[in-house]
Order: sequence, then structure tokens, then C-alpha cells
Amino acid sequence: MNRIAQAVCDRVNSVIKGKEDVVERVFAAIIAGGHILTGTVI
Repeated sequence: MNRIAQAVCDRVNSVIKGKEDVVERVFAAIIAGGHILTGTVI
């Protein structure tokens, strides 16, 4: 991941705790112009 992308992920991860892998995948989907389905388990 380049420097700017890592900085964005780090900033988002400072707000959303414990979901680093999800943040990275969503960010990759946004950059790639794709879609992502998310689900939460309650």
C-alpha cells in the first residue's frame, strides 16, 4: 500500500477500532471502483 493510502487507512482506523481488515478491504474496493457487501453479526 502506498503512503497516502496507508495514511487514509490509519486515519479511519483511529475512529473505527478493531476492524482494520474490514477498513482495508472497503478502501481497496473504493479505489478499484468496485462494490463490497458487508454484514454484521449481532
